[in-house]
Amino acid sequence: MSIMPEVFIQFLAAASIIIAAGAFLTQFADDIAQKTGLGRVLVGSLFLAGATSLPEITVDLNAIHIGQPDLAVGDLLGSGLFNLLILMGVSATFQLPKESSPRSEQHAIAAVLSIMLTSIIALGLLVNLEISFLRAGWFTWFAFLCYLFGLRLLFQLNAQATCPPETKTFLDENRASLTKAIGGFATCALIILLAAPYLAEAADKLAMLSGLSHSFIGTTLVALSTSLPELVATIAAFRMRCPDLAFGNIFGSNMFNIAIFLPLDWYHAGNLLRDASDINAVSAIGVIFATSITVITLLYAPIQRKFVLLGNGLVIASILAVLLMLYHLRSTL
Repeated sequence: MSIMPEVFIQFLAAASIIIAAGAFLTQFADDIAQKTGLGRVLVGSLFLAGATSLPEITVDLNAIHIGQPDLAVGDLLGSGLFNLLILMGVSATFQLPKESSPRSEQHAIAAVLSIMLTSIIALGLLVNLEISFLRAGWFTWFAFLCYLFGLRLLFQLNAQATCPPETKTFLDENRASLTKAIGGFATCALIILLAAPYLAEAADKLAMLSGLSHSFIGTTLVALSTSLPELVATIAAFRMRCPDLAFGNIFGSNMFNIAIFLPLDWYHAGNLLRDASDINAVSAIGVIFATSITVITLLYAPIQRKFVLLGNGLVIASILAVLLMLYHLRSTL
């Protein structure tokens, strides 16, 4: 029992550091988008998404190292659920002016790509093929190659886009130079990378005291902890009236999380998807379903805004239903 106060202090301290770094990270990402002309959609989908997904890399590599593939797989898929929960919850809270509406078509493409990648992992979890290539299974290789194709497609869409100029924010008059923005962005990303393992370690210790399964722990408490940077970045983006950064961050993070399966499969002594529990496919299907509703909501928003809250509520309800299902099935693992 004496360890409990120390664990709580570790969890709160790491969370506080990540919250502070995440807020500045979003501001620097917006500076980079404006200074380079890449736009908030691409910067959010690539740079901000990669930086906020750094905790998953360190936490899941450690989970593989200690022989807990279910913890790693559950964290990556659970993070996808929590990312969507964060996006829908925050977007329902903030009322943005019409001119700040996200660029639906580009984000819809990123969302569909994340659905495609998650489908590959879900299939790999259910089929359990033993065939591998260069220390990794076929499904993780295919998912990674599709991720690279998706990035190329997003770059092409960004180059061909004929969208109106980016919406100005209250930060435009006091933006950092490109050098300072890149330096600040890298520093904040490094802080998140260093603090995230302590946050997830504390979350895992707290969850272990409850005696729950590793799949359930990975999909809930650890995933929630590693999704904290996305939460902070999304709130900051909406407060800055930059929803493109928020949507790009969430969909890009979910794509990046699937790409992480390949290095984890390399590191794992065996086939990662075959060794992980099939119950993780429930999380994958939940991500697919929730993302599909999000795409419909995003495309429908410019036509009938009054139905956006209905779509948000359906996404949130479906994710909570998946978490309840995982809790109910935990005893079967």
